[in-house]
Amino acid sequence: TALLATLAFSKGRGYDVATMCNGILSGLVSVTAGCATLPLWGALIVGAIGGLVNRGFGQLVLRLKVDDPLEASSVHGACGAWG
Repeated sequence: TALLATLAFSKGRGYDVATMCNGILSGLVSVTAGCATLPLWGALIVGAIGGLVNRGFGQLVLRLKVDDPLEASSVHGACGAWG
């Protein structure tokens, strides 16, 4: 989901491996809190929305000029709060 969101909003720049890896991690981090109680379809939805949360918060961090080259705050902070 994060990869698709990046392609949709990248304005022709394409994609990169770091964004793809962060998208995977953001889905995993989002699902971790509720993994014992979420059904499969719920985990898919929470993980997919986590990818979108990652991209949205990543753009916010860039606009605020916060020094976070690995986007760890987006992956662990925003997606963890979402999950």
